[in-house]
Amino acid sequence: MDGLRYAVEHVFMPPKLPQAAGDPTQELARESALARYVSRAANSFPTLEMGTEWMAVVEMLKAVRKLHGDTPYTVDQLRQRFVHMLPGDVTALLIRKQNAGFIMRRNNDNVVFEVFEVSAPSASVVQAEGKLIWTFPASAAEVPIATFQQSEFQKKLASFLAHMNQDELDLLAREARNIAVHPRHISVLLMTILTATGGEDSAIISPIRRVTKRIADEALSADKASGIWRRSPLYLLIRVAIQTTLAEPIEYKAFMIYFMASLLKEANKPSVNLPSGTLSHMCSKITRRAAKLGDELPQAVIDEASFTCEAVREVIQIRWEAIQAKESAPPVGWSTFGLDIYDDCTLQLLNSSAYITNVIHDHTSYVFTSSYVPKHTRRLCDYPFNDVLQQNFKTFVEETDASLVLADFEAAVRDNLGDWVAMNLAEPAAPGLLEGKIKQYMALASEQYQNNAENQSLMILVVLELWVALDEIVIKRIPLLASYSPEVSVKLLEPLLFRRAGELARVRDVALYIRRRTSDAEAGNRPSIFAALAPWSFCAQYYATSQVMKDGKTLIERKAKNKRDEKIQELREKTVEYNAWVAKCNRTEHDEDCYRYRKRKRNHCARCSLIVSSRP
Repeated sequence: MDGLRYAVEHVFMPPKLPQAAGDPTQELARESALARYVSRAANSFPTLEMGTEWMAVVEMLKAVRKLHGDTPYTVDQLRQRFVHMLPGDVTALLIRKQNAGFIMRRNNDNVVFEVFEVSAPSASVVQAEGKLIWTFPASAAEVPIATFQQSEFQKKLASFLAHMNQDELDLLAREARNIAVHPRHISVLLMTILTATGGEDSAIISPIRRVTKRIADEALSADKASGIWRRSPLYLLIRVAIQTTLAEPIEYKAFMIYFMASLLKEANKPSVNLPSGTLSHMCSKITRRAAKLGDELPQAVIDEASFTCEAVREVIQIRWEAIQAKESAPPVGWSTFGLDIYDDCTLQLLNSSAYITNVIHDHTSYVFTSSYVPKHTRRLCDYPFNDVLQQNFKTFVEETDASLVLADFEAAVRDNLGDWVAMNLAEPAAPGLLEGKIKQYMALASEQYQNNAENQSLMILVVLELWVALDEIVIKRIPLLASYSPEVSVKLLEPLLFRRAGELARVRDVALYIRRRTSDAEAGNRPSIFAALAPWSFCAQYYATSQVMKDGKTLIERKAKNKRDEKIQELREKTVEYNAWVAKCNRTEHDEDCYRYRKRKRNHCARCSLIVSSRP
């Protein structure tokens, strides 16, 4: 379950993400679960006619799943993988402590090694506007197959990679969690060694597929002690390895949609119980990706994504209908038949026998050894009512007593709420203050007033008075709300227990307000505010009467059109630039001493210099 939630967070990146780094002892197990989900999706992916390249991807993901398990990979595991690599095989390794991704590609005559950074510095992530633009791989080296197959070479390479995966060589990384270190020990040291091992003719002649990706990442931390949440580096390694292995971009994009749909199917199971907002976000991500590809997407992938998203929408609709039914259900009255008047009136002092006996026989010795110095703690009733609404009950409960805090607040509501509402009808912060105080009061009073019907009655009355105040302020700002039912029944007041005339008068005022609101709503013949979207539903009518909402929609559409026009213009400019470069390249010939299969004098050959300058 924990592994699935981890995969959802790092694959879909929902709006609500953890604000701290996870438990480091569980990191390997969670990333192993993520690799397992990707490998499982690859095994069931409808490959159609994708050929041997896709089989290489499936085998690569199996190796990733095996090597990146609950424990770090060992030297023996790496050597076994090196020995069994056949032409066309790919091995992807996350060198965790060095912040590096390492990809090996076995060809007939050589082995190509590719390296790139898997986690950008936190400062770059925070300062970036939008997503990071990143080209993979950063560097590459090539070793002849005869050298790679030497037992001593494989042993030393496996030992180096296994130790670099676990050894923290950066002092800053030892002191802080989730700090993105520079991968110099892999990208510079190891790649230099591999280049030198290839000999003088080690120039890369195998084609290197480079991809440029827009990487979404976050650097989130509530405090320094909790560490920084960063997106999974293993997931980035897997994506880059798959995309650079497949020849056609559409193949990679189709698989990613299929994988995300399979992950959504797992998350939609009742035992997982993810929030509806998260499930809806996952559906939106898949739908957006599919819409970008359009008719290029294979029909089997479209069917899988559509079926999964439709199943999720049905679950969300069922949840919403349950909420509507719960909110629309009449309140359950308080029954008096279960009361035992005799037992409730009998005073029981179960632990006072010794004290009473001592008092009767007058054995108490009154010795005063110290003077009493009273300490007055400021109470909630000492504050103005506006400050009372802004205070946190927890502070006063720690200094005094919960019952005293509740009594002070209830008295303040009784004496000051009406005048405060009249003065704060136009105050922007007023609804938020009332909402927060209702939640605070309900939480504390529900705990303190258990099994006491009279106190519970007072709690319900105070909450309803605060609700009336909140309703008046909101209706002042949104008059349309008065045409809809308040969804609060006057029957809620009928079983309340009160003896004082003042409390009964307060109950009467609340009942009159609810009846008036209900009568106004019935006269307008409007549906429930929780009703589904329709021409007369609240959300539709609010949009129709709100110029701010209409202006916001117009602004969003205009910005989207401007961005679309800018991208189209950028595409035209880049197309013209590309065509000019191709024409110039076609007009330029290699120098006489620049041969196709030898190390070129690129600093002197005009055509080679032109090709090198065009690379990102």
